[in-house]
Amino acid sequence: MQVWRGYDNNNIWVSINNGAPLAWPNGQSYAAPQVVWTAYGFRVYHTGTDGHIYYAGLSYSGNGPSANLTALGGWQQVPNNVVTPNDSPPAVTALYNPGDSTSDPENGGESVYLAYRGANSTQIYGVYFYGVGSNRYPNNWHAPTAIPSATSEVAPSLAYNQSWNRIVMAWAGQDAHVWVASQIVGNSSWSAPDMVGTMQTVTRPALALTDDGAGQIAVVPYANGYSGGTTEFISIYRDSTRPAGVLYLLWTGEITGNNWTNIFLSSNNNDVYFNATNSLGYDYWKHTGSY
Repeated sequence: MQVWRGYDNNNIWVSINNGAPLAWPNGQSYAAPQVVWTAYGFRVYHTGTDGHIYYAGLSYSGNGPSANLTALGGWQQVPNNVVTPNDSPPAVTALYNPGDSTSDPENGGESVYLAYRGANSTQIYGVYFYGVGSNRYPNNWHAPTAIPSATSEVAPSLAYNQSWNRIVMAWAGQDAHVWVASQIVGNSSWSAPDMVGTMQTVTRPALALTDDGAGQIAVVPYANGYSGGTTEFISIYRDSTRPAGVLYLLWTGEITGNNWTNIFLSSNNNDVYFNATNSLGYDYWKHTGSY
């Protein structure tokens, strides 16, 4: 499924398998939307033009580009004063806890974790949504909590790994370095932040984890007062000796060297894929690693 903000408007558009796009009614945003898969279909999250974060369901029938898309009700506002700058996207990841079948999207749940930058500060906050059975939608949000030592001028990125039941967050610190921290699902504490090499960025990093806990981080580099150029990637692996439980290898520049924006990583089984927008507003993707 593809979901995006219009190039010359604030509408949110969706498409399945590169089929005909559908403009989502009443969805207006200045930032890129996010999508996760749950037992009840896709859930799309976006930052409204008022800075509140909204979400709604989407189902589809059929296969390929001819699949039919159906919006499931209207947009729901995430409660408890979850507000971010109106040009800052939310970060959201679905939670699959192998020790609790009720939280698994394949067994009746649609639990997620959401992170965002505060509207009036650089503090990053996180909030759980536990959606199970008849209580799944829309009122099972917990109160947001500040993630310790996590501050940024831009939005963070999230990923969840089922095999070690941890949420991993990556963000661009106010020192422009890339940082990560992790949390066991349901715990109140986070690991100490861990700096990912010496690469610097002032835009949102991209993050994805595969089924076995490995994955990638990607950034648009920042150096000498300039942000852009060759996108940089780094492979990550589980390592319990590191503060955030993640081992990093070396940053490697993208071969094609395009000046991308809105970079995003996703995973499928043990493969990682890169999506990004070029200067003309077109979206491209490619396979960037197998683990």
